[in-house]
Amino acid sequence: MHTPWGASHGPGTPHGEGITLYSTSSYGGFFVAPELNAKVPDYLRAATYRQLGEQGWYEEDQDWSIVAIVFPDRFSADDVKDAHRFAAMRFDFPGATNALADAYQRWVAEQPCDHGPTPSCPRLDAQAAIRARTEAPGL
Repeated sequence: MHTPWGASHGPGTPHGEGITLYSTSSYGGFFVAPELNAKVPDYLRAATYRQLGEQGWYEEDQDWSIVAIVFPDRFSADDVKDAHRFAAMRFDFPGATNALADAYQRWVAEQPCDHGPTPSCPRLDAQAAIRARTEAPGL
């Protein structure tokens, strides 16, 4: 497979049907099939490195967070939390921060608290992360 970063080292690592992580000699990222990429909000596709999200490519250092946020069922809970935390800082432009916070709150609402509302409960972690993001200077 040819990627925006060069030839892929093999067939890539699937993250469910329609999403594949590719590695190259110098870089890598996710490819999201067109029917799934249509579910990524326009403003996030346009905010990607060199606007590669418009063609379904999301680089591995920053833009991966978009894929994890839009398709959280394809990633671990820790990866999704990291994606939201990263995206809240990275995609700081009108409308993005609120939309990302809304997506995070929806995702967190679906997460179980195995031992009741304790400090390890994902809901409490999410509330703290959202408070930190909204109270941070410049956001």
